[in-house]
Amino acid sequence: MNMNTAIRLSMATALSVSCVAFAHEDDPKLLDRQPPVYGPPYYGGSDDEGGIAGSFDSSNITLTAWLPLNVLAPQFPPDNGNSCWGYVSPSGREYAIMGHSHGTTFVEITNPYAPVIVETIAGPVSLWRDMKSYGHYCYAGSEGGGGIQVIDMGNIDNGVVTLVNTVTTGGDNRTHTMVLDETSGFLYRCGGGGNGLRIYNLTNPANPTFVASWPTRYVHEAQVVTYPDGRQIAFACSGFNGGWDETGLDILDVTDKQNIQSLDRVFWSNPGYSHQIWIDEQRQFAYLNDELDEDNFNVPTRTIIINIANLTDSFVAGEFTNNNPAIGHNLYVRDNLIYEANYRSGLRVFDATNRLAPVEIAWFDTYPGSDASNFNGLWNNWPFFPSRTIIGSDIERGLFVWRLASTALTISYPNGRPETVAPTGQPLRIAVSEVSGTVDPSSVTLHVDTGNGYQNVTASDVGNNQFDAVFPASACGDTLNYFVTAATLDGAEVTDPIGAPTTAYAATSAYGLQTAFADDFETALAWSVDNVQLTDGAWERGVPAGDGSRGDPTADYDGSGSCYLTANRPGNSDVDGGPTRLTSPVLDLSSGTGWQISYARLFFNDDNDSDRLTVEISSNNGANWVQVESVGNTNGWGVNTFVADTFITPTATVRLRFSATDNPNNSVTEAAIDAVQVRVIDCTPSFAPGDMNCDGVVNNFDIDPFVLALTNPAAYSAAFPNCSISLADINGDGSVNNFDIDPFVLLLTGG
Repeated sequence: MNMNTAIRLSMATALSVSCVAFAHEDDPKLLDRQPPVYGPPYYGGSDDEGGIAGSFDSSNITLTAWLPLNVLAPQFPPDNGNSCWGYVSPSGREYAIMGHSHGTTFVEITNPYAPVIVETIAGPVSLWRDMKSYGHYCYAGSEGGGGIQVIDMGNIDNGVVTLVNTVTTGGDNRTHTMVLDETSGFLYRCGGGGNGLRIYNLTNPANPTFVASWPTRYVHEAQVVTYPDGRQIAFACSGFNGGWDETGLDILDVTDKQNIQSLDRVFWSNPGYSHQIWIDEQRQFAYLNDELDEDNFNVPTRTIIINIANLTDSFVAGEFTNNNPAIGHNLYVRDNLIYEANYRSGLRVFDATNRLAPVEIAWFDTYPGSDASNFNGLWNNWPFFPSRTIIGSDIERGLFVWRLASTALTISYPNGRPETVAPTGQPLRIAVSEVSGTVDPSSVTLHVDTGNGYQNVTASDVGNNQFDAVFPASACGDTLNYFVTAATLDGAEVTDPIGAPTTAYAATSAYGLQTAFADDFETALAWSVDNVQLTDGAWERGVPAGDGSRGDPTADYDGSGSCYLTANRPGNSDVDGGPTRLTSPVLDLSSGTGWQISYARLFFNDDNDSDRLTVEISSNNGANWVQVESVGNTNGWGVNTFVADTFITPTATVRLRFSATDNPNNSVTEAAIDAVQVRVIDCTPSFAPGDMNCDGVVNNFDIDPFVLALTNPAAYSAAFPNCSISLADINGDGSVNNFDIDPFVLLLTGG
C-alpha cells in the first residue's frame, strides 16, 4: 500500500459515519465531505435561489425548482445526495429519481416549476448510490451493500412506488454504479469491491437473473449500446487495482454473455482516473470524464474525445475544456448538446455541432463561491425528458430542476395571441426571429389541446420568417391550451412559452365574451371574510406591504395596485390555523349559459405539505359549495379559468369562495387573489361582411374563401359549413357577384 492510499484510508476511518462504512476504496469524495445545506424548497424560475446559500451563477439556464435534501426526505434527513435518473410513465408524466445517503426518492416534475415528492424507498446508508429505470421498474444499488433493490413504479401516477424485490446474487452485494441497455434488456453492475461487470437478464424485470460477469478489470462506470446489427457493445471505464492502475477505456462485445470479447483498449495522456463515458447518437465519438486529471495534473476541466467509428481501432481524437478548474464527473449527450455535471462548477452545457470542438453555451453553478478542484457540488444530471426538463443531483444541496433557455430564436405574434378562438377554427400568425441560428421552416408548429391531448399543427411559411397555423375546430366553451415550437437547422429547439408543454397559453373556444362582473379590488365591493380557528393571517384588501421573503406577493397581479391577500404586513405574518375564507358578492348568472369565471391566485406553502388554497362555487347563496380547485404552491401569481356551468346550474344567487389554511400550524403559508372576472361565452356566430372564413376578423385569410364564394358557391358552402355565402355580398345588393370585388378590396385595405 502506498503512502497516499494509507493517508486516504486513515482519513476515511476518521470520518467514519454510517454512510462511509462501505465506501469505494480510496475515493477522494471522502476527503472533501461537507455538511448538507438544509432549507426550504424553491419554486418558480426567478433569479432568487431560496435565500440559503447566496446567488447561483448561471447563463442560459432557468432554475425552475430546487428541493434541498431535508425537503426530499424529511424523515431522515439525508447526509448527502448522490446520483439521479429519470422516468416517464405511460401517461407522459415525468419523474426525477434522486439518490441520497438513506435511499431513493421519487419526485414528479411534470410541471418543473412545481415538483411533487411521491415517495422515498429506504436503502443501505451510503455516500454512493446509483439507479436506473427499465419499463416501470427502477433498480437501485449502493456501496453500502444490499444487492439490487427492485422498485415498482407501475402505480407512480397515483402516488405509489413499492420495493418488490432485493436481488443478492452475483457475488459482493456492493454496487458502485449500474448500466442498463434498454434495447437488449440487460442490467450491468459496475464496481462494488473489486468487481468489473456483473450482468443480469431482465426478461422478468421484477426478478433480474444473474447470467455472467467480466472480472478482468475493475469497471467504475460504463455505457452499453445495442448496435443496429444486433451487437451489444460495452464502453467501460476501467483499470486494475480499483481503476487506479492502467486507467483507460475497455471496448467490449458483450453480445454473448458467456464469451465476452475485448475489442480494444484506449489510453490518453496524463491519465488520472477513467470515470464515466457517453457516446454520441451517431456512434462516431465517445466523450469521457477523467475524474482526477484536474487535481493530479493541475489542468482545467478536461473532456477526452475518443473516435469509436471503428470499434477495434478506436483512438483519442482530441479533448476540450471550458478552462474552469472544477473536476469533471458525469456527462450525457443528447442531440448536439453535451450536459456535464462538474462538481463545484455545476451543470455545464456544450454545443457539440462540431464533434471535435464543443463550445460551452450554458451553465448553472450549484456550489456558490468556489470552482476549485474539490469533490463537492453537482454529482449527476439527466437531460433525456421529452419536455427537455433537466434534473441535477447535488451532494450538499439536493435536487435541482432546470430548463435550458435557447437564445437562438425568439417567437412572437404580430397580430397578438387570441383570447377567444372561433369554434370553427382560426389562423394564428407566428413570427420567428433569428438571433444566433437559422430557423428550419418545417419545424414551426402550433400545439393545441382541446381537452383530449395535444394536436400538432404544422405552420405554413408565408415569407419573411412569418408562419400561419390554424387552430383546429373545437366545441364552444372549451378551453384551448396551446404553445408554439420552432427549431434551428442544427436542431436547437425553442418553445413559447418557455415552460411548454407544462406551461401553455390558454384561449376560450367562442365567438366572443361579454363581461358581467369584474373586480380589480381598487374599490370596496361586497366581499366578506369569515375566519375559522384562525390565529393570524386573515384576508384583507390592500396594496401588498411585504418584501416577498416569506412567499408573500410584492405587488398585485394586474398592476392596478390592490388585491386581497392574507396578513398584509411585513415580517413574520402569514396564515396560522384557519381556514380564512373570502366570499364574493352575489353574482346573477341566471340569464344564459356558458359563464366563464377567471381569477388570479397566489399560494405559498414552504414545506409543500397538505395545506391548500381551495376555491369553491355556490348556486344557492352559500348554502352549499362545490369545489372548483385545490392548489398547493402556485409559484407566484397564476390565473385559473373555468366554466361555471360545469360545476353548478347558473342562478341569480351564485357566489365564489376562496379559503386558505395552515392547519396544523406548521408552515409558512401565504395567499392572494386578484382580477376576478365573470363573463358569458358567446356561442352564436355573428360575422361581418367579408369575414369569409368566419374567424371574427376580415383579413388576407378571407381572400381565397371570397374567390371560392364567387366562383363555386357550392364548394364554398361545403368548405365553410358554419358560414353564410351572404357574407360575400359586400355591397349589400342581395347577390354575390363581381360587383362585390372592389368593396371587398376596400375592406381589406382600409380604404
